[in-house]
Amino acid sequence: RRRLAFVASNTDVRFKSIMTLTYPKAFVTDGAQAKRHFDLMLRSIRRRYDGVSYLWFLEFQRRGAPHYHLLLTCKPTKDCQHWCSQRWYDIVASTDPKHLKAGTQFVMLRKQRGGAHYAVKYAMKMRQKYVPKAYRNVGRFWGHSKDVKPSPLRSTIKITDLEQMFYLLSGWEYLEHLDKPVSVLYNATKSLAANLNLD
Repeated sequence: RRRLAFVASNTDVRFKSIMTLTYPKAFVTDGAQAKRHFDLMLRSIRRRYDGVSYLWFLEFQRRGAPHYHLLLTCKPTKDCQHWCSQRWYDIVASTDPKHLKAGTQFVMLRKQRGGAHYAVKYAMKMRQKYVPKAYRNVGRFWGHSKDVKPSPLRSTIKITDLEQMFYLLSGWEYLEHLDKPVSVLYNATKSLAANLNLD
């Protein structure tokens, strides 16, 4: 959960849409099979949207069914929802017309950083992460394309004393937790830039 929140908060990738994939009334209880379904869908997305970046995570509904959320860098067009519904319907071999109509959702995110906020909010929710008793081989709960991994902005600032360091980092949201020396400070750019009068 902490790693997912960290990646979502620090990635340079800006997600534009979110896709949700749910199962019909009859659903798989083997995580290995569910992941095969998901992998097939992910391959289809990559073929349709060349160069797409993504961050995905798994949840469980109250009924015990797995469902997936994907944050994507592509923008859904008018025919995207139909394509998404039909492709997932075919992959899971559904025969339920209601599932074809309402088993997926593919929409634009309302805010520029909405994807990151959504992923962090998900990471903090525990209820939908409890694995149902009948479910086995759950596997990974989340993952992402290679380019989503955060890369630190490397710069050197010479600090002569602790007072100067605390001044430069005033406003940094993690300052109170800085109880040991660290070599990398995440999410500190804004505070440093403001206190050093940088653009």
